[in-house]
Amino acid sequence: AAEGFLDFLFNLKSRKVGWNWFDFVCVLASFIDIIVASAVAERSSGSDLLTAFARIGRMGRVVRLLRLARVLPSLRALVATMVLTMQSLAWALALLALLTFVFAVIMTQGTVAYIIEHQIDQATATGEAANLIRYYSGLATSTYTLFASVSGGISWMETANPLAVIHPVYLYLFLIYVVLIVLSFFNVITGFICESAFSNLQKDKEEVVEQQLRLKNVYMSTFSSLFDAMDSDGSGEITCAELEDHMSDDSVQAYFAHLNIDVDKAWDIFRLLDKDMSGSVSIDEFVGGCLRLRGG
Repeated sequence: AAEGFLDFLFNLKSRKVGWNWFDFVCVLASFIDIIVASAVAERSSGSDLLTAFARIGRMGRVVRLLRLARVLPSLRALVATMVLTMQSLAWALALLALLTFVFAVIMTQGTVAYIIEHQIDQATATGEAANLIRYYSGLATSTYTLFASVSGGISWMETANPLAVIHPVYLYLFLIYVVLIVLSFFNVITGFICESAFSNLQKDKEEVVEQQLRLKNVYMSTFSSLFDAMDSDGSGEITCAELEDHMSDDSVQAYFAHLNIDVDKAWDIFRLLDKDMSGSVSIDEFVGGCLRLRGG
């Protein structure tokens, strides 16, 4: 049982290992949810940290809907594309954070120097000075302001005007940041992520083709072995009589049943396999015919 469980989670050769981990996490989350819910039920207070975790656990049940991706090809392709582009998205966010941090340092230093030089009281400041303190008085505040300005959280004109109080250079630097992020960075990242998604989908199609070729090779090997077993005289060809003689064999019946062919109609099967109508079937005709009958 333990070996089967480990193979379920750590068999990297299986294409379902990702979904196996997803199922494992869902089951584990459900188990924890039951334990937390039982503990909360024994408490009289419902406002503690344990209750909060219980609520979050219940909200996490919605994630289980992703399991529908297994049976819906379009949804599965969409989810797979999103997962495969996460690495590109992570690097894009890291670059965005770096650029925003650099400009935030410049804006914060200018604001702090302006406040000290003019001895502005942050509590009583009014007008653009108050807005300057509001948006750029600290590194965290400046970073938040810059990100909100380029992501639609706030109008960039509202956050740009206070910088002109310090010096027009800071206003120009802010405009450079907006143009760099909105007109260049976002478009480049969008194109890069789309290209990555298409590349991953193409790789997935290539894997499907390779898998079909591997299955075809397996079937060819299997049919070749079946032909050798049916070729009683070792002539390299089988006749209709030899085919009829082996129709009572369970393995032969199983193969043809898999092809949805009635094993009682030996002559019809032989006629389908005998492509050149020579009265005998060679190994190439047998293998090729079986693949055609199977739809391969």
